Amino acid sequence: MISTAEWQVMRTVWTNKTVTATQVHTLLSKEFEWSMSTIKTLLSRLVKKGYLTHEKQQREFVYRACIDEMDVILQKQQELLALVCTTKHGELFERLLSDAVLSKSDAQHMIALLTKRLDTLDETVTCCCAKGQCTCHV
Repeated sequence: MISTAEWQVMRTVWTNKTVTATQVHTLLSKEFEWSMSTIKTLLSRLVKKGYLTHEKQQREFVYRACIDEMDVILQKQQELLALVCTTKHGELFERLLSDAVLSKSDAQHMIALLTKRLDTLDETVTCCCAKGQCTCHV
């Protein structure tokens, strides 16, 4: 699990492939008022958590991601879905879609995916929660 601040650093690393602490500071200083020591702390935490590797080149460490951005996003997606009763997944997706910034092409891809899946879906979704965790078992 990474913090929101660590996520911002990871986005910078993923975008730039390899970065130094100075580069991260330069890129993020316009958006966030983080000191160089804060950037170094965030990078160090990400190395300890296994999200980044680093190697010394001349006088600075160069950082590189160990994990793909989409893999982390999909992991977070699965974690979110696991927190919610399966009977509420549809409502969750509706709310996500209503708030998401989408292109017409994005919407067309989603419509195509849903249309393709429609014939394989059940009429209802079965709750998988433990008793007392949702209103399905009341």
